[in-house]
Amino acid sequence: MIEREPRQNSLRLAGYDYASAGFYFITICTHQRQTLFEAFVGADLCVRPSPDNIPLRWLVELEQKYAVKIDAYAILPDHIHIILIIPDAYAGPPLPEMMQWYKAQTTNAMIQEV
Repeated sequence: MIEREPRQNSLRLAGYDYASAGFYFITICTHQRQTLFEAFVGADLCVRPSPDNIPLRWLVELEQKYAVKIDAYAILPDHIHIILIIPDAYAGPPLPEMMQWYKAQTTNAMIQEV
């Protein structure tokens, strides 16, 4: 495994409202880039829930809980790419809070599977 330097700077734009309407490209990596999603690798332009696909199942839940849209996703062995759409007149929490919820749900579900 390649050792990586810890990221010092935030990739977020200072002062940007991450609850504003728009398309957001999100990458979520596993802890220490562990290959935890090998069994779930795939991509699609529309989300189809599956109880066996933990990362995808929680993307569907995220859509329903926060009234956002997952436009596309790609699940790779050690990370996930998501294009998430926040609609106009959105009144929910900002994107970082949504991602925190998603990571917690996915992590808990993966722990229960072990």
